[in-house]
Amino acid sequence: MAFLISFRLCRLSSYIALAVLSMVSYSLLAFADGEISPWGATVKSAIIPGWGQLVTGGKVKAVISLTGTYGLVVAGLIARARYLDVYNNRYVPAALAGSPEADRYYNLATQRYKLSKGLFFAAVGVWVYSMIDSYVSSVIRNAQIKARKLKFDTERIDKFDLEYKSLEGELRIKATTEF
Repeated sequence: MAFLISFRLCRLSSYIALAVLSMVSYSLLAFADGEISPWGATVKSAIIPGWGQLVTGGKVKAVISLTGTYGLVVAGLIARARYLDVYNNRYVPAALAGSPEADRYYNLATQRYKLSKGLFFAAVGVWVYSMIDSYVSSVIRNAQIKARKLKFDTERIDKFDLEYKSLEGELRIKATTEF
């Protein structure tokens, strides 16, 4: 029951966060033809996982980063609660009573502790991936924008014609261009 409630809250908070990010990012995406600061995208992903991907145009990656990070954090919190439950309610009383079950409860508590730590480290890994991907995606996006501008500029240069003639003591230059 607690896991189901936590999952629903996580899913709801993810939807709310994405809705807020969508509203905020529309103003940022209004300048979609402009370049994006790689460090700005990285900082945005450091604040909220997936925000940097959303700014660089990777909506699917943004959703995966946000829900992946929050999902792993919630799973880690659930595993931590189960670890504390086994440790405090089973192992400690069994160890104080000198029960042979104490070793089994200790091993179970240790497994759940390691699971919770692993889930938290995985969440940090997804978050760091989100920051790195935001940086790389913005650099790639900026390169694509510069390539489009360069292609446009070279097409304009191709339409420019320069002729010059050197006659006796006179230099004539004729420049023509198409618009």
